[in-house]
Amino acid sequence: QAIHLPIAVFATLGFILDGQVDFRLGLILGLIQAVGVLLGGKIAHTLPYEKLRLVVAITLVGVGIMMIVQVLF
Repeated sequence: QAIHLPIAVFATLGFILDGQVDFRLGLILGLIQAVGVLLGGKIAHTLPYEKLRLVVAITLVGVGIMMIVQVLF
């Protein structure tokens, strides 16, 4: 949606002006995400379709189990 961008920009500016933005942490997380995207894309394009589908399915089931455990315990 087109409205999300100005809202995100103004919210971010508000947090910056309030001193609530940790730029060092943002840089570290951004770099880690960039490496993850590059590696993930390379892996996704080298794996056969069925194997990739199985990896995604197992990952989603695992995350679902973790979420249920966190809610219950």
